[in-house]
Amino acid sequence: MKSSVPLLACTLLAGCGGTLVSTTRGSSSAAPDDVYACVQNQFKTLGYTRIQYDALERWYVAHKPDSDARVPSGLYRKTMNVLDTRVRPDASGATVLEITAKSYEEYANARGVDQQERQVTQRAKLDAQTLQRACAP
Repeated sequence: MKSSVPLLACTLLAGCGGTLVSTTRGSSSAAPDDVYACVQNQFKTLGYTRIQYDALERWYVAHKPDSDARVPSGLYRKTMNVLDTRVRPDASGATVLEITAKSYEEYANARGVDQQERQVTQRAKLDAQTLQRACAP
């Protein structure tokens, strides 16, 4: 008879940890270009800085330091929240806004700066929801 203890342990560990990303989706009757323009304006309002974009694909990525996050390490520099957005028309004619929130920590080391992905912060989740409500309610 096989033991199910390893399977149970993996299931419990997966349930206890947080996710590294949080995805929010919304749809709007507005044109895709209008929703994309809204995303750009809302990022400015929320204090995010653009790091990547593709206007033809309506893809926009921005980041912002998270001043609430703290890590007990002498090498810790800061936590950054990243919102990755995509605006697309769907088959029904509505415009879909998909927002993926991520967070990472920066640490100083002998080679320079090291970035480590972490569980998405509450601030990043709230900013994604605010963006979704403003542009695709």
